[in-house]
Amino acid sequence: MDRRKFLKGAAGVGIATGGAAYSGIFARAITMSKNGEPVNYQAYGNSDNVEWRLNEVGKHQIAPDYCVKHTTCLQCHSECGLRVKVNNNSGKIERIVGNPYHPNTKIDYTDISTPISATAAAVGTVCARGNAGIETLYDEYRLSAPLKRVGKRGEGKWKTISWEQLISETVNGGKIFADTSDADSQNLNVKGFKQLYQKRDTLIDKQNPEYGFETNKFVLQAGRIVKSRKDFQSRFCSSFGTVNNYEHTNICELSHHIATGEVYAGKHNAKADITESEFMVFFGTAPGEANFPMQTMGKYSAEARVKGAQITVVDPVLPRTVQTSPNTHWICPKIGSDGAIAAAILRTLVESDGFNRSYLSRPSLESAKRFGEISYTNSSYLIDLESGKFARQNGKFLVADKNGNIVPFDTIDEADIEFKGELNGKALATSFSLLRNSVFSQSMAEYSEQSGVEVEKLEWLAKGIAKAGRKSAVEFYRGIAQHPNGYYTGFLINQINVVMGNMNWTGGLSVGGGGIDYNGGAYDLKAIPGLKAKPQGLHITREQMAYEDSSEYKRKLANGENPYPAQRPWFPITKDVFSEIIPSIIDGYPYKADILLWHMCTPLYSTPSTGRDEIIAKISDPKEVPLLIASDIVVGDSSAYADTSFRISCTSSSMFTIQ
Repeated sequence: MDRRKFLKGAAGVGIATGGAAYSGIFARAITMSKNGEPVNYQAYGNSDNVEWRLNEVGKHQIAPDYCVKHTTCLQCHSECGLRVKVNNNSGKIERIVGNPYHPNTKIDYTDISTPISATAAAVGTVCARGNAGIETLYDEYRLSAPLKRVGKRGEGKWKTISWEQLISETVNGGKIFADTSDADSQNLNVKGFKQLYQKRDTLIDKQNPEYGFETNKFVLQAGRIVKSRKDFQSRFCSSFGTVNNYEHTNICELSHHIATGEVYAGKHNAKADITESEFMVFFGTAPGEANFPMQTMGKYSAEARVKGAQITVVDPVLPRTVQTSPNTHWICPKIGSDGAIAAAILRTLVESDGFNRSYLSRPSLESAKRFGEISYTNSSYLIDLESGKFARQNGKFLVADKNGNIVPFDTIDEADIEFKGELNGKALATSFSLLRNSVFSQSMAEYSEQSGVEVEKLEWLAKGIAKAGRKSAVEFYRGIAQHPNGYYTGFLINQINVVMGNMNWTGGLSVGGGGIDYNGGAYDLKAIPGLKAKPQGLHITREQMAYEDSSEYKRKLANGENPYPAQRPWFPITKDVFSEIIPSIIDGYPYKADILLWHMCTPLYSTPSTGRDEIIAKISDPKEVPLLIASDIVVGDSSAYADTSFRISCTSSSMFTIQ
């Protein structure tokens, strides 16, 4: 028997066997006969009742047993608008769809003046994770009341307490664990928020005054909090008087935030104007598969492809979303080599004069506006090559005009972006010329070898960007940021947008159109009478301060001691060093914490090396962290070691994004 006949025979036997085995099921399905538990509808099974009905004139009206409410999805960081169907009798949500008024869920989102009934058949979309919000909301393990441990930390023994007891014990402190079976906790005199706040004017350590005040011993460690939570958390910590207010950032993509913030004046997120762009490059992220908001970028990028936009994804993994259209392209780099690709693009743009020279030559906002621009850069600003700092005269930046004269930046409309010269014996060069020197330090062949991408493809990327001009956009996300060289790579990628001058132009790059001010509204929460000054002191993670500026360093130097190494690393430039919080508390360097609050946060699970047995053993010891509070929707991997856990609201159970 040949192979073909054997396979045909085997397939036939399989079909016959399967058909015989399932013949009863097929018969019942075809005849719709009853079997097993009865269902509500013979044809539709246990499908829900619909929330909308057509009235006698063909208009939609809400069904008597239902209502619809609008809220915000918090299943991820995208905050897409939701419309939820609520059963009036049970008070429970039965269905989640997209809010048709929200731009995340519909490209042609509905005008806010449109009646809700007119949107019944034209709702927005929600991804699978958003639809799972019902499962999250009604999770049987979700906390319904505050819990307090009655055994040792991590032992899994809890009792339910009232909100009043939770507040009283965490605020007033004292021997709040005298009722537990843990001998190490029974006589522990815990400091509550009240005791710390009473010492808000008392230094932690007089020998090290830069540590700040006792209130800094309250540490709030949060996970991926949304903007409203972030603003509320910052306001609470500032009012209490602690600098130790953290997000998850450095275990996610801190280099992305720092690189973007350095280029775009403190703005940490920039997105392509997808539906209007003609040529887009995505480094380390694929629209429709990743990034925020995922479902929105998927819809918008599909719309862009239909309109003829070219989309290229630079990623070692082939994304599914670039396999479906001739307008999508995949560049496969060697892992961690994205910077070489960005440098090659910049080199080609500069060499071919494919960048926006006119835009870069405007040295001030006033001169930029006179020529129809909406922003300006420091491309023409002169740098002292010896110090690496911008050259100034009477506090003003210096530039060179077209005749080589060095003048203050605000005295001319057009500056020479490639000037190199001297002033008072000091060698000067423009920012742009230094960028040019940097990207020309290696050949295209060298960039190709480093990245694993052919020279022709590198040049094709640059030519596509140049041709599209301001309707080009280059974006990146985690893929390129989670390397030791993530900051430099991100900085280089951002420079492509800068030299094209595409920021806030149609089809270019945008930092967003703004949003609700969570500190505003009926009251300006930043202007309340009696507000205390911003808290002062050294973060427990030793960030945003150099070790060499510390009293410890100076004291060791004065005593003739070698000040190096410090007990733990210092981070003078970066911030939100989430991974250093727990190790610093355990080491007591620079100081210990009296209260640690985990909000929507599971560091023992999410932070590299923090889930080690020795770390967990320390966290389990109340002498290391006297009061450990967890705020989450369940008792999780980390909150299992807390002293007390209390619930927070989750998606669909709170208005807007405030929780």
